[in-house]
Amino acid sequence: MAIFVWGISALELWRSRFDALAPSRALPQASARPGSAAAAIASLVAGSVARPVHVEVASAALRPQVAGVVAHVRGQPLPRGAYYRLGGSPASDDVTVYVAGPEALFVQLAAELPFLELVALAAELCAGYVLRPGDDRGFSWRHPVTTRRSLERFVARCEGARGVRAARRALPLVAEGALSPPEAKTALLAALSTRRGGYGCGMPLINCSPDGQSRVSELVEAADSGRGVGSYVCDLLWPERGVALEYQGREANGTERLVRDAVRQVRLGAAGIDVVPLTHEQLNDALLFHEVMMALMRKSGTPWRCTVPDFAERRRVLRRALRCLSTGAYHLR
Repeated sequence: MAIFVWGISALELWRSRFDALAPSRALPQASARPGSAAAAIASLVAGSVARPVHVEVASAALRPQVAGVVAHVRGQPLPRGAYYRLGGSPASDDVTVYVAGPEALFVQLAAELPFLELVALAAELCAGYVLRPGDDRGFSWRHPVTTRRSLERFVARCEGARGVRAARRALPLVAEGALSPPEAKTALLAALSTRRGGYGCGMPLINCSPDGQSRVSELVEAADSGRGVGSYVCDLLWPERGVALEYQGREANGTERLVRDAVRQVRLGAAGIDVVPLTHEQLNDALLFHEVMMALMRKSGTPWRCTVPDFAERRRVLRRALRCLSTGAYHLR
């Protein structure tokens, strides 16, 4: 028997069990309903997935009538390779668990999430971190599970599938390469249009060298090995503007860190990049963040234009939506 974990539950498994997932070409079939394997579902995802567990079935007739399990009927079949097989110790020898891949769950949730949360989800999937509630920082670094290009290719193969229209709208807004939830949040607040509550700066390059080359993989590997990357990295860079935002989190203190940041700022300046610092407090206060963004606009020589009369309210809505980047809690409609 095969169980296909859908959408929001699949996302939780990609956070907690990603090292046990292997590519597969399996897709839901018209076979026994997953409700008959409710005990297997419970034990296989114990401690990894919040209730209810969301699964996908091939037809409405296969919906399980089991507490704690929500079934989503497959519409148009997703492309082969959409699901990954979950390894580990199975609860039953005749039960195999498949989990929607990052690209597949993005399309599945595109039909179910508010649009701004979908944009945040894309940023999480393309980030070099994973949420870890028990960690002091709330996250740890890891290699991204997908990329914007991979999302684009998969969405292009899903023509006519439910959620594809929203997924296409979100693709140009993907913040790729963040190494923390605050970096992803900053990128989206700065990049999104004023109509969406952002500052309309366009999407920055995140964690790249001054010449625009991504250093995300090197930074993750350096963190694993305890070594440095040997060069200076911009947190958020707008190369066409010649400006960068450098996020200084709550842990950014101490003489050694201050000296390192000062040296980096001087060297980035020598490369023709004006650096604007951003603290944790400034990021999380809308008015203080506004002052930082105005400073960034001045340094880039680009005046800020906002014709949206209710910008403050739209900004509030965007900030509320982006909380899911830190909490991991997305809201199905």
